[in-house]
Amino acid sequence: MRKPFSNIWADRIHTALEAAADAFRALHDARFESRPFSEIAELKRAAYAAVERSNALQAQCREQFAASRGWRWNRKAKTLLDPFTYARNGARFLDHEEFFDSIDQKRVALVTHSYAPAQELADYGARHNYTTELLPFSWWNPSGCQAVVFTRKIGAEWPQ
Repeated sequence: MRKPFSNIWADRIHTALEAAADAFRALHDARFESRPFSEIAELKRAAYAAVERSNALQAQCREQFAASRGWRWNRKAKTLLDPFTYARNGARFLDHEEFFDSIDQKRVALVTHSYAPAQELADYGARHNYTTELLPFSWWNPSGCQAVVFTRKIGAEWPQ
């Protein structure tokens, strides 16, 4: 039985990503205006701290998602992608991809945070014999990406 995966995270992550973007804009402006080194150094520290906060929220969200399914994030698993797997809008189907392991099996699921349209992602999954589940939001970019969980059907292989 799956535990519910809360999308309360979407607003929190979106806000943190916006704060990081604002901090880097302020740093850019300070450099452009040749402000004093001490001010630029403080803005740089604040910008990187904002990135760390957004990264921490994304990691917490990823861990909650994995725990809700009895999985663990496999931070070492990578895939080499076919360079011709693009949606009509130019987005890669597999982007910012993350593998998850179950207790007894490696790479049981692949989550992609893609800018491709949801229907094209579902079609991609069907072509590769994957079960496709659209998540309510992406922890990579809640306002810009579509998060999709692909799990393999019998006989399907992950991209090598």
